[in-house]
Amino acid sequence: MYPDYRKVVFPYKNLDGTVTWVVEFPDLPGCSAVGDTEADALTEAKTARDLWLDGYFEAHQSYPIPKERTSPYSGKVLLRLPKALHKSLAEQADDEGVSLNTLMITYLAQKCGQRISNRKDDGDAGEKSCNDKG
Repeated sequence: MYPDYRKVVFPYKNLDGTVTWVVEFPDLPGCSAVGDTEADALTEAKTARDLWLDGYFEAHQSYPIPKERTSPYSGKVLLRLPKALHKSLAEQADDEGVSLNTLMITYLAQKCGQRISNRKDDGDAGEKSCNDKG
């Protein structure tokens, strides 16, 4: 009935140490839901999305068009660093006997892996990770 909108699912650690699951729809501003479990949050998200879209349709007589995420990724990124950071990374790479490129890819992949383990980006093709297209 509705267009397929990308959703982002992730756990949120509350101040009291408990975890609440959050679902956000980046293409639907302000549309989100929470639950005690991932399944609860996804159930609530369906309701929140449907209500959001119903309200939008009443106001605009159409649904928002989901954003396409079809940009090609070449794997090449030009990055400018502060000189001190560049020096520190280059020295670490030299100490470990790897190239600066390998060291930076390792650090980025480790950080991305931490983020992905706590956050799932569920788009048209299912769950995403740092190395998935889209």
